[in-house]
Amino acid sequence: MGNGKGNSSNRDADEHQEREITKRCLELRLAGATYEDIGEVVGRHKANVYRRIKKAIQEIPKSEVEELRALESERLSRVQRSVWRQALEGHLGAVDRVIKISERRSRLLGLDSPQRVDLEASSVDIDAVARDILGAMTVEEKSDGALDEVLDEE
Repeated sequence: MGNGKGNSSNRDADEHQEREITKRCLELRLAGATYEDIGEVVGRHKANVYRRIKKAIQEIPKSEVEELRALESERLSRVQRSVWRQALEGHLGAVDRVIKISERRSRLLGLDSPQRVDLEASSVDIDAVARDILGAMTVEEKSDGALDEVLDEE
């Protein structure tokens, strides 16, 4: 019988391997890979990959998130300053770039208000739909009892 150290070192190795898998998942996701693609690379189901990435992101301290947000905002400002004069002079490519930078900064800082989507149920003429279905059925389908099968399912 051992002193239990073997189990501890196995557990440490397993935990290290799991951390490395999570790290690889994050790297691949940052590079634009889908959850399914990442799962194939690391040998895990896409749902497992999604949970790993979500948990890892949630574990980032809020202070670090704010620091990263400020850093990214400053980068966007630098890029914008580099094309600002051209945009003011009317160069359409530069104008487009400034707008894209501004849109990105707004999303980053949460400045865009949520968009309201109104969903309205449209009325459907069930009788007309039934007539269309019946009209599309062949004579054989009607005589084979296909209509009876459809009606029985209701």
